[in-house]
Amino acid sequence: MESLDLKVDMRTRTALYLFLTAAVAGGAVTFLVDVFAAETPEPRVIRVEAPQAQVVRVEPATGHEVKWREFAEGLEEAGEAEKLVLVDFYTDWCGWCKRMDRTTYRDSLVLDYLSRRYVPVKIDAESKSTTQYNGEAFTYRDIAGGFGVRSYPTTIFLESDGTPITTVPGYWKPEDFIIILHFIGDRHYKDTKFDEFSKAWKAKTE
Repeated sequence: MESLDLKVDMRTRTALYLFLTAAVAGGAVTFLVDVFAAETPEPRVIRVEAPQAQVVRVEPATGHEVKWREFAEGLEEAGEAEKLVLVDFYTDWCGWCKRMDRTTYRDSLVLDYLSRRYVPVKIDAESKSTTQYNGEAFTYRDIAGGFGVRSYPTTIFLESDGTPITTVPGYWKPEDFIIILHFIGDRHYKDTKFDEFSKAWKAKTE
């Protein structure tokens, strides 16, 4: 489990604690879990090297799109619908974020499963705009900091009550991302290693 230093004020830390259900100690929020480690029943994180921001050629958008929600709105909807929450952290300058929007989040299989099992939320990790949670106001930048987001895109999966499940950094192709969505959405992470699930999925779909 990883300890992350946050440079935010105590009121923000308190608000973040409420929705992250994390341990706040000595100015650090400890919450990152690893969905995909082998023997532990604890959720663990997918560890990949997130690509650095760079110029990426993106084709014009076509087809259907994800209906992204605002953070507070998404949590409220997820609680009512008893769905998981997928939070996509991006920045305006992130080429890989744009590429994921134009490819992965336009894939028909991803869109179908995402709409059935998740409430999708998109957050500009550098935005100073504020949102509300439990009566507390905090910026989207603070939310990103509270989740330990350090590269873009980063995807956070939450329970319907806002409890973190795992963090998935980096760009993912549709054929790989759909595996992650099912692995988490169908709760396979509770009793199956991700590598085993991924191999079985690919063998089944080849």
